[in-house]
Amino acid sequence: ESDGSVMSDELGLRLKLEGNQLRLCVAVTGERLLTPAEAQEKAREAEQKLAQAQEEIERLKAELARLRDE
Repeated sequence: ESDGSVMSDELGLRLKLEGNQLRLCVAVTGERLLTPAEAQEKAREAEQKLAQAQEEIERLKAELARLRDE
């Protein structure tokens, strides 16, 4: 391709070298797929948000129980 990328019709992906990393993009949408490191970071962030939400739920349950006992 003119931008230096290579199209894989079989995979439906456009492959492009960015710096020293091979980037994969969905050909139809242009969506860039995450690298394994990026995916791990997103998973860590999601786990942290889940833990925070669970803590908030527990705090609210305790507050609700306290208010019911008043």
